[in-house]
Amino acid sequence: MTEIDQQILAEIDRLAQAAVGKQSQGAFEEAIGLYRQALEMESGLSAVHLNLGVCLKALERLPEAAEAFERALELEPDYAGAYFNLANVLVLQERNDKAETCFRRALEQQAVYPEALNNLANLLLNENRLQEAAEACEQALDQRPDFLDALNTLGNVRKKQGRFEEACELYRRVLLQGPESYETQLNLGMGLLLLGDFQEGGRLYEQRLPKAARAHQPWPEGAVKGKRVVILAEQGYGDAIQGIRYAPVMKAAGAAAVHVECEKPLMRLFAGLDSVSTVVETQADLPPHDLRGAVLSLPYLMGTRLDTIPAETPYITADPDLTETWAKRFSGLQGLKAGLVWSGNPNHKNDHNRSIPLDQLAPLAEVGGIDWVSLQMGVESGDLNHWPAALNDPTSDITDFADSAAILANLDLVIAADTAVVHLAGALGRPVWVLLPFDPDWRWLLERTDSPWYPTAQLFRQSEPGDWAGVVRQVKAALPEEIKSHRS
Repeated sequence: MTEIDQQILAEIDRLAQAAVGKQSQGAFEEAIGLYRQALEMESGLSAVHLNLGVCLKALERLPEAAEAFERALELEPDYAGAYFNLANVLVLQERNDKAETCFRRALEQQAVYPEALNNLANLLLNENRLQEAAEACEQALDQRPDFLDALNTLGNVRKKQGRFEEACELYRRVLLQGPESYETQLNLGMGLLLLGDFQEGGRLYEQRLPKAARAHQPWPEGAVKGKRVVILAEQGYGDAIQGIRYAPVMKAAGAAAVHVECEKPLMRLFAGLDSVSTVVETQADLPPHDLRGAVLSLPYLMGTRLDTIPAETPYITADPDLTETWAKRFSGLQGLKAGLVWSGNPNHKNDHNRSIPLDQLAPLAEVGGIDWVSLQMGVESGDLNHWPAALNDPTSDITDFADSAAILANLDLVIAADTAVVHLAGALGRPVWVLLPFDPDWRWLLERTDSPWYPTAQLFRQSEPGDWAGVVRQVKAALPEEIKSHRS
């Protein structure tokens, strides 16, 4: 090797070492520049392409990251780390088939690779391939018994399999070894809430909030008396509607004022509550106040237990003028007026689990004596072709939840996936049938067909993951009796 070659290698090594240093400090742009300089001098360095891809992924430049990992594999076809990293990018790009192939290629090249097994398990979990996901977790734990990520993933698998107490035990094992795990504390909190433990579950569920906003203990009895309280809406519209029940509770407990901060579609609805003094839009200046609480923290803050849920309905009422306007709109409907909602917000992280393809609900249209009313927002007209019967669609005239409430006040029944409409119907005291996945949201608890939150709700649950056909059969079988009651 000539002296010039040695100088080039030394410079490449210097650049690569400097890049690694910048990468470890989180200075990814600087690291990328240094890695690219090294590759300009010698393009055949698979490890440098790998590290370049890691930095690009950290900056969410996914196509460039994938290209870097693919280049590393061209240079070194048995490079397990490149397969692993490429698989992680492909998951983020929702290219799961190719991602699974890459995880398995990584494991072919490196049999002991618990990180790859855990990430493969997460992919399989998201595809409802639960037994395969559990097996991948167990293999990862065989390879590294103290691998907390795999314990947490296995907890998520057990939860989705309906083994809820076992899931909570796995989360507790993680926290015994790593109590600062935000994700696991939150998972355990939601598991305990699902099991009906609103106090320990509620305390852990505070992990969903920024540190400064978390409650560390319930409010003492009488804490709201004489105080000005702000309720802060959070997460979805349905969460806010469920939690706003505490406004009249606080007012009855002597609160001097109850103010609400929420998104615009809820403002007119909440402004109609006698117990609410002021409604302001999210991120607007808050009124002067003494206490504040996130809306889903209120069960914890108010010391709610399963047997003390404030379940008196209606705690929301529809505007009488709007109700009359919509009554005229529906005056020609003679059968059981049934509202229908099949899909939630697609940005909700659990939407793939709770939403139902409209064509799977089609057997309900075979039941006579029903006038169907779509309450599904954001539907393309062609999508309604999946419903084989007449479907009244007033949604183009809905401006906010005050309109939705007035429509619901004119319906005899609502049949819906777990969405905001369910909470609104329950808050209004309207009959609502809720179609639930096998692994339900915590507020619906387990096994029961009723809801302690909403006395007018009836719950129809999947008997196994993905079994919407079974739910539809239950609903279809129950409809004739509902029609009979309506006619009488």
